[in-house]
Amino acid sequence: MIPFRLNPPTSYLFSVAFAAPVKLFGSTNDTLSALSLAASRAAALAAAFVAPFSDTFFQEVSGISAELSYDELKPLGSNDEIYYIPNSVTFPNLVLKRGLAPLTSEILNWCLRNVNSLETSVEVKNVVVTLMGNNFIPVMSWTFYNAIPVKWAVSEFNATKSELAIETIELKYSKMSYGI
Repeated sequence: MIPFRLNPPTSYLFSVAFAAPVKLFGSTNDTLSALSLAASRAAALAAAFVAPFSDTFFQEVSGISAELSYDELKPLGSNDEIYYIPNSVTFPNLVLKRGLAPLTSEILNWCLRNVNSLETSVEVKNVVVTLMGNNFIPVMSWTFYNAIPVKWAVSEFNATKSELAIETIELKYSKMSYGI
């Protein structure tokens, strides 16, 4: 049973966890097993309590959406009817922003290995974004399957402003699911 909420949850308590895709019988399964998903969500919850020391804590996440495209079908002999047939689902890039990570960051090293590599093989990861309530209990989570980094950037440096150096990581992924 889904609990009834009077108000939408706040969006400032969230965490991001990275996990390797689950391999079953030598082939990569594009869905996480229940155990692996639970472990990823537990890691996300733990990251909220050790935020300053966590490599997976981000200050901003955007790009959580999906768009379904349709083909139009006009029946012969009818000028006033149009039918829409689902064609495909497209996902924008998942954009993660945080303060510039140290060189020991495993996520930064994963991104740079993939972005700087001209090899044909890339290292994919499943990404779990967990939104938590004020009591740090997960309210909603999104899982992004087979994510690969496509862009890594650092914000501009400006001597006239006192701002943090922000690191931006953009990921492409094959599909998305959500749940609690």
